[in-house]
Amino acid sequence: MTHKESSGLKLVLHRDFGTLLFGQVASRIGNGVNWVAVMWVVYESTGSPLKMSLVGICQVGPLILLGPFLGAYLDRADRKTVMIICDIACALCVAMIPLLDRFGVLTLWLVYLLVVAKALFAELFSIGINSGVPLIVPNKDLPAANSLLAGSVQTGQLVGPALAAYLMSVFGAHQVLYFDSATFLMSGVCVGLTRIPRADRKSETDKRIWSETWEGLVFLVRGGSVLLYIVAMVAAVNLCIPSLMVLIPIYSAEILGAGKEGFAVIFSGWGAGTMSAFLFIASHRERFRDYRWITRAYMLSGSSVVVLGLCGNLYLSMLSFALMGFCIGTASVLISTLIQRITPPHMRGRVFAMYGMGTHATIPFGMLAAGALCIHYRPDLLIVWVGLALLIAALAGAIFMNPQPEQNKLQQLEKSL
Repeated sequence: MTHKESSGLKLVLHRDFGTLLFGQVASRIGNGVNWVAVMWVVYESTGSPLKMSLVGICQVGPLILLGPFLGAYLDRADRKTVMIICDIACALCVAMIPLLDRFGVLTLWLVYLLVVAKALFAELFSIGINSGVPLIVPNKDLPAANSLLAGSVQTGQLVGPALAAYLMSVFGAHQVLYFDSATFLMSGVCVGLTRIPRADRKSETDKRIWSETWEGLVFLVRGGSVLLYIVAMVAAVNLCIPSLMVLIPIYSAEILGAGKEGFAVIFSGWGAGTMSAFLFIASHRERFRDYRWITRAYMLSGSSVVVLGLCGNLYLSMLSFALMGFCIGTASVLISTLIQRITPPHMRGRVFAMYGMGTHATIPFGMLAAGALCIHYRPDLLIVWVGLALLIAALAGAIFMNPQPEQNKLQQLEKSL
C-alpha cells in the first residue's frame, strides 16, 4: 500500500471538503474565543460564579430537549441552505451582546437567551455537517474527514481561549465578541462555496416533524443494535470524562501541590493527545477499518485514568492524560464514521441528533457527582474510580456491541466503490 493510498490528509485539498474545513477552523477558533468572552462578560457584570456557570447549562440543556427535532427538520430540508442560515444566525446572536451593551439595554437574562439561541443554531449546523460529510467525500475517506473536522474542534479549544485572553486584554470582553461573529460569517461563506448535494429522500415530506423524529428513535433502537449499545456506552463514558474536569484542578492543588500551573500542564496533555489521534487517523485510515477499536480505545483510556490517579507525579499525569485524549479522540472519530456508514442518508440528521441527546444527557450528572463526592473523598481516589468505571463501560460495550455484521457490509460496499 502506498503512502498516497493510506493517507487521508489529501482531503485538505479536496475542492468542497477543504473549503468546508477552512470555514470550520475559523468558526471553531471563534467558538473558543466566545466561550471565554461570554463567561467573563457574565462574571464581570455579576461577580457570581453560579450565574457564570449557568452559561454552560444554557448551552447544553436546550440541545438535550430539542436536538432530535432539529435533526428531523434537517433531514427534510436542504442542508447547505440551513447551514448558511445557522451561521448567519449564530453571528447575529453573538454580535447582539456587545450591541445591546453599547445601547445600555443588555441584561443577564438577554445574555442567557442569546446563548440558548446560538447553541440551538450551532447544534443544527453541527448535525448538518456530520450528516452532510458523507455526501461530499468518498465512503473510504470518512475516517480521515471526521478526523480533520474533529481536529478543527480541538484547534478551536486550544487556540481560542489563548486568543481570547490576548484580545480581551487589548479590546475588552464585549468587543472581542465581534471577532467571534465574523468567524461565523466566514464559515457561512465557505459553506456557500461548498457543493453539498441533497440526500435522496423517500416520500416522507408529508409527515410531521414528530413522526420523523420517532422514526429516528426507532431506527436507533431497532435498526441496528450496535448503535443503541454505542449510545449506552458513550453515555456512560460521558458520565465519567466530564467529572475529570472537576477533579483534575483539585488533584493538581491537593495531591501534586502544583496549583493552576500543574492543572494547565495536565490539560495540555489532553490537547496534544486528541490532536495526535485526529492526525494519525487522517493519515492512516486503513488501520481503523475494525470498529472494535472503539471499545479497545475506551479500555485503554480507562487504564490511563487509573494510572493518572495512582502515579502522584505531574509529568506522568500529563502523559496519562495525553494517552486518554488519544484514545477518546480515536473512539469519537470511529463512532461518527460508523453512524454515517450504517445510517440511511435521508435519516442521518435524526440519528445524529438522537445520538447527541442520549450521550450528552449524562454530562451534567457526572460533574455534579464529582463536585459532591470531592467533599468526602480524596481526588486521586475518585480519579481511580472514574478510570475503573470507564473500564467497566468499555468491557460491557465489548461484550454486547457486535459491529461485525455492519462492518462486513461496509467492507463489501467499499470493494464495490
